[in-house]
Amino acid sequence: MSLSSLKEFGDPEVQVVSGDFDGDGDQDLAVASPNDRNVDISVLANDGTGTFADPALWLSLPNAVMDVLRLYPGDFDKDGDTDLWAQLPSERLDDEDYDGYYSGDRGYALLTSTGSKLEAGAVGSTGKYFQALLVGDVTGDGTASLVGIDTNSVDETIEVKAYDVSSGTIQEVKGFTGTSKIGSRNLQGATLSDVDGDGKADVVFVVKGFTESKFSGVQVMTSTGAVFESALVWAETPTCQDDDCRIEFIGTSRY
Repeated sequence: MSLSSLKEFGDPEVQVVSGDFDGDGDQDLAVASPNDRNVDISVLANDGTGTFADPALWLSLPNAVMDVLRLYPGDFDKDGDTDLWAQLPSERLDDEDYDGYYSGDRGYALLTSTGSKLEAGAVGSTGKYFQALLVGDVTGDGTASLVGIDTNSVDETIEVKAYDVSSGTIQEVKGFTGTSKIGSRNLQGATLSDVDGDGKADVVFVVKGFTESKFSGVQVMTSTGAVFESALVWAETPTCQDDDCRIEFIGTSRY
């Protein structure tokens, strides 16, 4: 793969996500990497026998930097292959943004798979901030939804909402939400998993206060296919040696 020519700014960072990008039923790999002042997304196609093809460039994104880019794979347009919902800068980058930290607004764009390449939609600024973004089938009909998670320190609640991004913009699914009391705690990690086996992905999360050395258990907000129910503790968590410990779910990105 061709990696960044900006060698003076350290080792190139990459992101890897999996999905059936060519629609043949096998899980492929999409790798995002810096290439000068672009971010390239290449796909390593899975041939179904345990071998991946050489990386093929599917999309080169201008006005993008790796410290902002986040990729969320899912078949958002429901055509049988995996697309990417991407977090990107929503403002024009300048020279300092390429060798430092971009502090401007974040936007989102749908990168639609044609089966052989990715087509980038317009970057839109939503005005929304998410502590976690997850993708999964929360309805049970085989389609991918975006799930946003936020906590409210004033109300001491966690709020979960489902979104439809098939149009290229983030649209809240009316009524598909849920809230639970968590006290004066902060989100530490979250993932989607069908823990009750009903075919609908449920929200699994952990929260902890800054000075606490014990988490409040692994909690689950089950999906009914229309709403997320109040959280219940599904597993106890051990007491840590100090208040710096974390619980994270492997394979989920966090800020």
